Amino acid sequence: MKHLVIVEKSSAGKDIAKVLGLKDSDLKDGYMENDEYIVGWARGHLVGQKQPYEILGKEMKDCWDLSLLPFHIDQERDLKVLNEKGSYAIFKTLKELINRSDVDYIINAGDAAREGELIQQWIYKMAGNKKPIKRLWCSSLTEDGIRKAFNNLRPNEEFLGYFEEGKALKIIDWQYGMTYTVALTKLYGTGKAIHYGRCQTPLLNLIVNRDLEIENFKPETYYTIEAAFDKGYQGTLINSDNNETITYKDKSEAEKMLIAITGKDGIVDNVKIEDKEQKAPKLFSLIKLQQHIGKLYGYSPDKTLSIAQSLYEKKYTTYPRTDSEYLSEDIWQIKDKFLNSAKIALKDIINENVKINENTEMSKEYVDNSKVTDHHAIIPTEKAAELSSLSEEEKSVYIEVCKRYLSIFLPTYKYKSKTIFTKIDNQYLFMAKGKEIIDLGYKMITSKEIDEKDEEEANIPPINAKDAVKVQMGAVKDNITKPKSRYNVGSITNLMEKYNIGRPSTMGEIIKKCIDTGVIELASKGKKKEYKATDFGKNVIKVIPEELKSTDLCNRVEKRIEEVRKGNLKLSD
Repeated sequence: MKHLVIVEKSSAGKDIAKVLGLKDSDLKDGYMENDEYIVGWARGHLVGQKQPYEILGKEMKDCWDLSLLPFHIDQERDLKVLNEKGSYAIFKTLKELINRSDVDYIINAGDAAREGELIQQWIYKMAGNKKPIKRLWCSSLTEDGIRKAFNNLRPNEEFLGYFEEGKALKIIDWQYGMTYTVALTKLYGTGKAIHYGRCQTPLLNLIVNRDLEIENFKPETYYTIEAAFDKGYQGTLINSDNNETITYKDKSEAEKMLIAITGKDGIVDNVKIEDKEQKAPKLFSLIKLQQHIGKLYGYSPDKTLSIAQSLYEKKYTTYPRTDSEYLSEDIWQIKDKFLNSAKIALKDIINENVKINENTEMSKEYVDNSKVTDHHAIIPTEKAAELSSLSEEEKSVYIEVCKRYLSIFLPTYKYKSKTIFTKIDNQYLFMAKGKEIIDLGYKMITSKEIDEKDEEEANIPPINAKDAVKVQMGAVKDNITKPKSRYNVGSITNLMEKYNIGRPSTMGEIIKKCIDTGVIELASKGKKKEYKATDFGKNVIKVIPEELKSTDLCNRVEKRIEEVRKGNLKLSD
């Protein structure tokens, strides 16, 4: 008898086949086979839900009828092989393999998450599977990662909660999307479809609201006082009660104050020095990687995910669709393998000043089994990448993953925080803030992340309390209040994370749908790219009821489907 391994994509299938001892000569049409194993592959979403017109037996145009709403779906009945080129042939091959008499059981080697579980289970259902199933739960497509997962095959029943969660989400998205798209278009559309989505519509609402804030913002001018002292530093006039900067709406009042302090003697009232240190940041989850790469390179979330997926399929980084920023203890035990890959990738920026501690002890800051659910954080694998073989975009993301991993083996960033309070004419208090960097630590390899303010504030001269000083020069500084910024490729996922709009693996797709349906656009502003609503998008938000565009909708749905996964709710609930 043979074991049938079903994988989501052919690239992963061939990687797994190689570990199982299959050779190029074992390749058939859509699968590989030897005396013990058959490895077959799908192509992502091979099976999906039917459209309303297919369920109702009508023409598509006839389904745009309010009397047919709300649409309902029966997932036990309303599934189909998705009509994409080659899909039917791929499914036919898998169905024949599943039902072969010499196959004793199936090994589910789909992506280890609710989406991957759903894809696999729907294939089994459409194929009429009656064979037992085991689960391969694999975070890395390296040989060691695959071999370890095969040595620890888990019962399929352990993951049926993910299947139920995936089904619940598809039902909700289908019913909300289909029903309200038809209803809103028929009631308010003017020749253009109004596409509704339980995630994309609340996101559009947030973007529209930010745009309106900016459009309605009225800038105001205010003035502050700065003084340069003869000891080589400068400070800002503050309120002695709360240390807040004193502001003036009337410039003449500020100028009077400037005259009162210019050339006056003073004394250093207090010098507050604190020794501080900052540990390397946590490792990358997908959303943190998307935010980081968006800020550094301007890549959109879906582009970053696509690059991370490519690096994963090339076996250079671990599974990208992870919510965790931590490693599990078993991964930490083989940390040196991954560290070696990071050192190879970063050899051009590592010098004698970069103090790598390969004996770094396990810390809850980065290693915590309780905070690793489906997958651990994204890190380099033991297979070091040939940088010259990567595209510039792949190289950019890979280097940042390696930097983040290597950072946890470097010293902490240490500095002295200095705050100088200076009293002029025994009544006017000025505050100067700065830093004196003692040890760059992990920031030796993350220069792009160093706040420019750190460098500016590092030049505070040595000074002590009770030192006599004199105002060499004062200035009235003009300031203008500014509106909040539009959401950009770096901040959009922060917003979505805050309001639980989608998952890290779907955020890019949600944003893309908003662009594709014409409700938002990605506009360039200097070097930055910002999301803004189109006129059509603003009009769409006006006609959608508050409950359907509220960010609370996303939270409610996620909480309910999580209860489905845990077994506390049934699909019928």
